Amino acid sequence: MSTITSVSTDSTNLPASVPWLETNGVNWPIFATRFEIAVVAKDKWGHFTGATSRPSYDIHPITEDQATEIHQWDKDEAVSRFLLSQRVHDGTLYLVRHATTVTEQWVEIVKYYTEKGAYAQTSLRQSFL
Repeated sequence: MSTITSVSTDSTNLPASVPWLETNGVNWPIFATRFEIAVVAKDKWGHFTGATSRPSYDIHPITEDQATEIHQWDKDEAVSRFLLSQRVHDGTLYLVRHATTVTEQWVEIVKYYTEKGAYAQTSLRQSFL
């Protein structure tokens, strides 16, 4: 008898396969990979990369459809922020608290943990010399 594994389609929760990002960044590569896979599956990755920008219109007042589109983007942005907050520790959230979009938060997190990983690798190499 085979076992069927169900995958949650809930857009506001990450699967258990996405690990917490360790504060020392030791698991950054696997975290970033699994996080991206999960967020792409939830159709929110564009909020992290900046590919999905907030709609803006030059004509005022905006139409009801345009208002709905803006509201949906704002909702998706909030869900994206929530997804990120589920797998990073408080200190990491504190580092990016001033960012106004999840894109800005993600860029800062990527930079911080990429640099931290490079520093750790250099330090490790020097300890073997």
